Amino acid sequence: MVCEMLLKSVFLEDLVLELRSVSYDSSRFLADILSSVVGKTPHHIKDTKQFLDIVSDLNIAPDELIVSYNVTALLTSVPVDNAIEAIRVRLEEDTSWTTRTYLNAEQVLRLLKFCRNTTYFVFRGQFFKQNHGAAMGGPVSPPTCNLFIEQCKGLALESAPHPPRVWLRYVDDTFVVIKREHFSEFTEHINSQCKVIT
Repeated sequence: MVCEMLLKSVFLEDLVLELRSVSYDSSRFLADILSSVVGKTPHHIKDTKQFLDIVSDLNIAPDELIVSYNVTALLTSVPVDNAIEAIRVRLEEDTSWTTRTYLNAEQVLRLLKFCRNTTYFVFRGQFFKQNHGAAMGGPVSPPTCNLFIEQCKGLALESAPHPPRVWLRYVDDTFVVIKREHFSEFTEHINSQCKVIT
């Protein structure tokens, strides 16, 4: 109970600071732009209902496994500079976001870098600057991480010697159906493709 209260206190203190931060409004603005290009892959799941519709008729063969993969500490693990490059690629491929802003891709990326470099928080009365990962509580962090994971795991799937029969992903949670004999090889493969996140 004491631990839970402490965590709530620290979270609320951080949240209040984030709401007052110099980049909060920019972060919200960018989140709206980037959310329009997230999830445009055949493996993306938008919600529980869609997942249940897909798996309700799914048959698993005796030589197959159901596996769940998850990224450990997603927000703080994602290398934001790499994520920004993944976002650059997506903004060039999918221009649907241009209806949400008058900014061009370079301006969006410059604003994203600004938000990335102004991530501060307070802990026990002291100010800290976050140097790695995406800001917890920052509005642009979820789409930033999501786009990075889409690119990273997409490349891993394309290059896998024996990819799974089913690969469904919601942010960093992945549902997989794969042959038993290929499970270890595939797990090693996807972890080696993007070593900063596992």
